[in-house]
Amino acid sequence: MQRAKHPVITVQRRIRHPKKSKRVSIERNSENRNSQNTVIYPDIAVHNNRISQSSLKVTFSRQRAILSEIDLSSIKVHQKLNQKKNSNRKRSIRRFGFLICTAIITCLLFAIITAVAIVATQTTTTITITTETTSISSPISSTTASLTSTSLSTSTLSTILTSSSIFTSSLTKTTTTTSPSTTTFSCTSPPPQSVAKYETDTVTNWTQYIYNYTSTTTFPILIFGVDASAEMYIMIDGVSVVDITDTSVELLKNSDFENSSTTLTGWSVWCKSTCSSGDGGTIYTSNCRLSSNCYKSQCRSSIDYLVQSFSTIIGRIYTISFWFQRLRSSSSGGSAKLYVGII
Repeated sequence: MQRAKHPVITVQRRIRHPKKSKRVSIERNSENRNSQNTVIYPDIAVHNNRISQSSLKVTFSRQRAILSEIDLSSIKVHQKLNQKKNSNRKRSIRRFGFLICTAIITCLLFAIITAVAIVATQTTTTITITTETTSISSPISSTTASLTSTSLSTSTLSTILTSSSIFTSSLTKTTTTTSPSTTTFSCTSPPPQSVAKYETDTVTNWTQYIYNYTSTTTFPILIFGVDASAEMYIMIDGVSVVDITDTSVELLKNSDFENSSTTLTGWSVWCKSTCSSGDGGTIYTSNCRLSSNCYKSQCRSSIDYLVQSFSTIIGRIYTISFWFQRLRSSSSGGSAKLYVGII
């Protein structure tokens, strides 16, 4: 009696690695797969189901890990791209700033070179202004003395600059002449004493007197009047008139009388002929203050005047100074008066 042949079933199971997916292979070999004698083992089916579920869990976890790695990789890539963009932006800003600085420096250099070239092509013109003053004195008559004031010629220089390709300087000289004015003075009039008066009979030694005068005319006349006697006389020396803004320039001619020998130079004497006796104004060479020459007057019964005009600017202040002494020609009696004024 022959045994019935049962179908042969072979089961193989492979697990490569616990972290990897499991692979289950089941081979079923049967001599007759079309036969209806197929036997199903319930234990094997259940085991296979469990293996499939475990494979699925492993697969899902692996997918999650892969997705997380992909997300991290994409974030890193984005960060690198952003860093590269920021680096390119900074590089562009630096390039732009460098170009602007270069342009500014170039403009400054061009401006400096242009200024130096302009200064080098300019020429400087020095103008010297010279003023000449001429004093003219007129003779006097027995009753009326007239003084012709100083005629002043002023040279005015004006510079006209004409610009072309090269600066050309041309100088034009214009001469302006001021007509002299005439002052009429009467010897019988009261003596001018707007500056000072000295009416005593006291003997005095050389003393200096200083006064300030504000000009009201362009050619004022400084006048000293002497009213002496047979017993006393007046001596004058070291007269000076200066602008307070420039005291180094003397406005009077022969102010210390040193340029005179026997006659006055630069000065005039009015009303000398009206003196009834005694000496009118004259150059004296004894007992002077500065050196050899001074002025002396001993006019009696009248007044003689020592005068000189000078040039001023209206409104400016001038300093008038002089030295004088009062001396006796006899032991007592008499008087000598001195009047100082501006007319």
